[in-house]
Amino acid sequence: MKNKHNYLRNPQGTEGLYFEEADIHKQASSSLERMFSNWGYSPVKTPVFDFYDIYEPLLDRDLKSNIYRLIDRDGDLLMLRSDITLFLAKQVGRVLRDSDLPARCFYSDTILRHQDSEDVSKNEFYQTGIELIGKPDIDGDLEVLSLLSLALDNYDTDFVIHIGSRALFDLVFSSFSTEKKAEIASKFLDRNFKPVESLLESEGFEKSKEAVDLFSLILTVEEVGLTLAKYKGLFSVAVDSEIDKILSLFSQLQECGLSHELRLDLSELGTQPYYTGFVFNAYTNLSGTAVASGGRYDKLLKKFGFDASSVGFSIMTRKLDSFFKQSSSQDVEKIEEGLSFAQRYKEAVSLTSQGKRIKL
Repeated sequence: MKNKHNYLRNPQGTEGLYFEEADIHKQASSSLERMFSNWGYSPVKTPVFDFYDIYEPLLDRDLKSNIYRLIDRDGDLLMLRSDITLFLAKQVGRVLRDSDLPARCFYSDTILRHQDSEDVSKNEFYQTGIELIGKPDIDGDLEVLSLLSLALDNYDTDFVIHIGSRALFDLVFSSFSTEKKAEIASKFLDRNFKPVESLLESEGFEKSKEAVDLFSLILTVEEVGLTLAKYKGLFSVAVDSEIDKILSLFSQLQECGLSHELRLDLSELGTQPYYTGFVFNAYTNLSGTAVASGGRYDKLLKKFGFDASSVGFSIMTRKLDSFFKQSSSQDVEKIEEGLSFAQRYKEAVSLTSQGKRIKL
């Protein structure tokens, strides 16, 4: 029987990295940070814990059940950082002004929440990502998606980026309550379509079949134009406008010639309730869950007192460390034995000044 009180084990939601494994993780994170910096993004750090009450309305049921809570010395309820985007939204609203926009930032940090020890695929202890604040148009979406594609080039494995639209979903189902939309969205996320059609019909929703067909689509870039255009005129002018926006996004992504495969996947609706626009997840053929996720959340910062649009992504770097493309310059050179320490020291100084790694 498993010893529940084995204090030599790590608590759920934490992990340690040591020696070679930690070295690879650091190299991968540093490579991403350099890339983001070269694209004009500045580093940010969020607190490890913050007051729970301000975030509680923004947490879905699953996240609430997984976060760690604690009481401070004044009796206030705190939560450990379980979602960097939420913590970042509060913090940047305190320091940014309208004149600073658009603002670009990146982060590399741990998240702390309970994870099922048997489900290695959900290991998300460390995230690296970006936020583009104050750029509400499609150029902001294109910038973030193209940077995600470039970031994934740091890893030696194939990726597919699935792009959906929370905005399209909200427009098609605008007549439903928040609770009912959440129920429909959860079934779409699970690609459980048949019950949705029955539910829509029971609610007297016209075009039930067409709506379910629309949100079950998974299309390549080449298929998007002709297929999606067939749904124009079925729902509303606002829906047609959002379809045009999707068509424009994919047309421009194709023009960019991104190296990773793209899919329009309208069952992708974002796992957090604060998404308002395009949402996306990146997958490998070796992981059943997303290794990177993101999207647009134009109303989130306003909840913390700073009304600005925002779009970004997070890469779950621990899922990808084993695929990191290490450069040959990372090889360690062993200093010749048999020399005096002074001789070995001088040789080490010479080699490290050339950017090489050594061991005395």
